[in-house]
Amino acid sequence: MLKRILETVFASLMLVALSPLLIIIAILIRREDDGPALFLQQRVGRNKIPFTIYKFRTFHQGEITKIGVKLRKKGLDEVPQLINIVLGNMSFIGPRPLCEDDITRLGWHQPYYQKRWHINPGVTGLAQIYAGVNKKISWFYEQMYLNNPGLKMELKILALTVAMCFIDKYQIRAQLRRQIPRTVLSETLNLRS
Repeated sequence: MLKRILETVFASLMLVALSPLLIIIAILIRREDDGPALFLQQRVGRNKIPFTIYKFRTFHQGEITKIGVKLRKKGLDEVPQLINIVLGNMSFIGPRPLCEDDITRLGWHQPYYQKRWHINPGVTGLAQIYAGVNKKISWFYEQMYLNNPGLKMELKILALTVAMCFIDKYQIRAQLRRQIPRTVLSETLNLRS
């Protein structure tokens, strides 16, 4: 309960503080192709309850936009998810928010994956930071987070997320992936999919 209150207050303050930047980004998106600034999509949240996720739109007619490239590079397309935190259907940190098609494609309806549905999905998290290239690696990071809750893990995730905003998330991901021992990746790929 305390975490929920703190997240709501902090997300609200961030929305207010970042509002000039959010308005500028929205204007730039609209100027590029006159489409909507926000991208809304149904995702599956805690206890498999659907909710609408908010992001800045980075695609137009199936192609990434010029402003979209820049937003995605810094992770700024995710900032409108602060609204989801205020609404209570997301947390700052948690499992990746998936859509129903993703869950079906990954096969994550099975009981083996139930623990990922006991908490809110997160704007950031290990799976989002490392961006696993396949479902086994994604599940590896989801489990790492779910099995190691605590302040140390959350601070590590926050530090990496902030670094991605100021540097380049693709460079940081590449560096992080190089640090994963090959034995871990090998064992992960042999885990249940």
